[in-house]
Amino acid sequence: MIDNIKTKAANLLLKSKIAKLKREVRSTGLESARSVGIVFHFDLKSDEVIRDFARFLKEERIKVETLGYISNKEWYDKAKPELDYQYFSKKEVNWLYVPQKKETLDFINKEFDILIDCSIRSYFPIRYIVSLSKAKFKTGSNITYRAEVCDLTIDISSDKSIPFLIKQLKHYLSLIK
Repeated sequence: MIDNIKTKAANLLLKSKIAKLKREVRSTGLESARSVGIVFHFDLKSDEVIRDFARFLKEERIKVETLGYISNKEWYDKAKPELDYQYFSKKEVNWLYVPQKKETLDFINKEFDILIDCSIRSYFPIRYIVSLSKAKFKTGSNITYRAEVCDLTIDISSDKSIPFLIKQLKHYLSLIK
C-alpha cells in the first residue's frame, strides 16, 4: 500500500518535471557523436558488457560516461567506480526513488550527443534519469516507459538481453548520419 502511494507520487513528480523539460532534439549517429552517456542496471554480467561497449565507443573516438544503478546491496561492494564509470544505489535515492547523488544529478544535466538506456527492466531511478536527461538524442529498448521518452527505441522482443540490445544499437546508430 505505502509502496503503491510512493510510486504514484513519484510518477506524478516525474510527469510534472517532464512537462517543464526543454531540450534540443537532434538525431545523432555514432559517426558524428562526440559524447555518449550510458545508463544501466548494475549486476556483474551487465557491468562487463557495458564496459566492453564503452571501450568500443572510445575506440570510435567518442567520450563515454556510464552510470550504473545498483538495486541489490550485495552488489555495491562489487562495483568499481572509475573516472568514466559511476554508480549509485538505493541508498542514494530519496523516499520517492529520486536520485540524490551529485554525480547522478550532474549526469542528468549533461548534454550528451546520445544517451543510451541499456537497462532491460524498468527501475524508477533509471527512468527518472533518462526522462529528465538533457541529452540531444535518447535511445534504448522498446520496453516499458522508453517509448515515451526515447527518440529511438529498439525492438528486443526476440532477445531481451543487453548484448542483443547493444548489437542492435550499434547497427541502427551506425545508419544515422
